[in-house]
Amino acid sequence: MLLELRCAVRRTPPPAPPAEGSGLRHTALSAAFLAVALAGVIALIVLGYAVEALVTVIVTAAVEASGTAVRGRR
Repeated sequence: MLLELRCAVRRTPPPAPPAEGSGLRHTALSAAFLAVALAGVIALIVLGYAVEALVTVIVTAAVEASGTAVRGRR
């Protein structure tokens, strides 16, 4: 009632009630956002492992090419 009175003083229409199903849409958007965020985190983890493997291969090849590799060390 206070809102209606305030709107009458300002001569503006009262705000419309939320549309039906808007909560469901919000839930779907939240679920989609979480899915995309999770996929991004998984992609970053996979990318980190790929970079680590690439660096390992490059360093191993460089050490073996330079002849400083330690063979048969105990």
